[in-house]
Amino acid sequence: MMKIIKLCLVTMIIYSCFPSFEPKTKIIKEIKQENSTIKWIDVVGTLDQDFPDYIIVEKNNIKDTICKAHNIVGLKLSNGTIIISFDGQPKEYSIPIGIKENTLGYKVKVNIK
Repeated sequence: MMKIIKLCLVTMIIYSCFPSFEPKTKIIKEIKQENSTIKWIDVVGTLDQDFPDYIIVEKNNIKDTICKAHNIVGLKLSNGTIIISFDGQPKEYSIPIGIKENTLGYKVKVNIK
């Protein structure tokens, strides 16, 4: 009986010492409007993992990803237009990417800083 208890304790200690390497998501900005939500989501990895941020739109239970990029610096909504600001040309890792011009009834504008 004592061996089982010791084995359980050792297992719990070892399990709690190692971090989860699963990426975590953090909502940087969320804009809600009537029946839709626009989210800027940061994906945080561990150690040397580098994940792009995402901008998504959810409207009437439909989700659409506008972009995923490493250099997003801002997000706002103005008169039905989603304005995404980037530090330079939009890029995923070091590769330039294209951004949708419209999605789910919204126009999308790119602002390069």
